[in-house]
Amino acid sequence: MQATHGRYLRMSLTILKIVGGAVLLCVPTALALYYMGKPAIHLLFQHGAFNAHSSALTSMALFGYAILAIPLAASIVGTVEAACLSLILFVRLRKKGRTDKGLLRLKMRRLQSARATIILADVGEVS
Repeated sequence: MQATHGRYLRMSLTILKIVGGAVLLCVPTALALYYMGKPAIHLLFQHGAFNAHSSALTSMALFGYAILAIPLAASIVGTVEAACLSLILFVRLRKKGRTDKGLLRLKMRRLQSARATIILADVGEVS
């Protein structure tokens, strides 16, 4: 939606927020799984036929997932692909940034304000 309206700078900021949010959610979740997984497995599952050995194996598997959660979330292939696509996107957005409608409006307002200031300064010098 932002690209169709010519708001390319806002779109690039949105992309950065989304990627940053994904990383900020992934890392704490992996750490929580790593530190709180074993007590949670013992509390929830260790009763009946699910003995201490089963609980230890399950918590070891959970630790593996917790440790691999960060690399899997940003796997090498996915990271390279995302980096290439992001590079292409940012190069194009940088070129399009010069035509960003919001930025052009801001430049025009600043230019008009500067002109008005110059005019007022000239009027003040004349009188």
